[in-house]
Amino acid sequence: MTDSPHPAQTAPSAPTGNPEASTQAVSPAPEQRPDPTPTPGPVGGAQQRHLVDADWLHVRLGNPDLVLVDATSHISPNDQGTYGNRGRAVYTAGHIPGAVYADLLDDLNDPSPYMFMLPSAEKFAAAAGRLGIGPSRQVVIYDQGGTAETPEASVWAARLWWQLRYEGYDEVAVLAGGYRNWVARGLPVRAGSEQNASRTFPSARRPRLAADRHEVLAAIGDPATLLVDSRSEAAYRGSIDRPYRAGHVPGARNLDARTLVDAHSGEPLPTARIQTAMRKVGALDDSAGRRTIFYCGGGVSATWNALSLAAAGGPDAAVYDGSMLEWATQPALPLTLGPEA
Repeated sequence: MTDSPHPAQTAPSAPTGNPEASTQAVSPAPEQRPDPTPTPGPVGGAQQRHLVDADWLHVRLGNPDLVLVDATSHISPNDQGTYGNRGRAVYTAGHIPGAVYADLLDDLNDPSPYMFMLPSAEKFAAAAGRLGIGPSRQVVIYDQGGTAETPEASVWAARLWWQLRYEGYDEVAVLAGGYRNWVARGLPVRAGSEQNASRTFPSARRPRLAADRHEVLAAIGDPATLLVDSRSEAAYRGSIDRPYRAGHVPGARNLDARTLVDAHSGEPLPTARIQTAMRKVGALDDSAGRRTIFYCGGGVSATWNALSLAAAGGPDAAVYDGSMLEWATQPALPLTLGPEA
């Protein structure tokens, strides 16, 4: 495998001790490598616990305590009438040096009619362990886009971020701007596949970070729970065609996950703007113990809103995994058209 800057760019000079950006750079001894735990920097404050930027990651490539994961998912129908993930081929064609590939559809998913559902703790632990994720390892996740609707937002990386936190693992962050921003900066990429030594993943689930349809149904009209629809306003109002019933869960507010990302750079909006958006829907309400549940079409974009809330200093939120692919296909479950009163 060979590393190279993006063809349209020239890789910038690396900070001292960076093993990737210059063929003349000498890798420092392990004890001299930068601490892999996120520290205050360009992405600072509370946001730093959940997001890291390209500069932070660049100087830490090759750190043995860093697990870098490419979660790219390109989902499309296959000849068998089901869906396949072309993300591995995209990863093999080019990825950030040192990254291993995580298949969210096949390895980190429970096969169901609803596309993406949480696997058993045992299945997830086995898959995470094969990626090299274990105690005291700092995980950084990115993706290379995935759908026409979300080409800029790192929603697949956010999905795996949420899954790891649901399984009790906190040493995890998402690369702000993802692969798109990394390449735009002319930073090195590598073709081929990579693997880490397997580790034992310590699963300790946090049930409050996930919600099922029964919890969502019980949340309707409950002032102790906030429901937030993470789809577009048109999908929320039920004014566009979908392969399922239109509308939103009664009482849910609307916060389109795409609006929390800069469309040009692919990076998250500044913290103050995210906080403003979250306050508008009530997700930063100071009500003690209030639970926020995000949902979307298939349990992916909602995780970006959960990540954005956490990065903006808000409380942990739950994600309704089945989302509208489950809810809207159950005739007994209520839906509302138009805006909320």
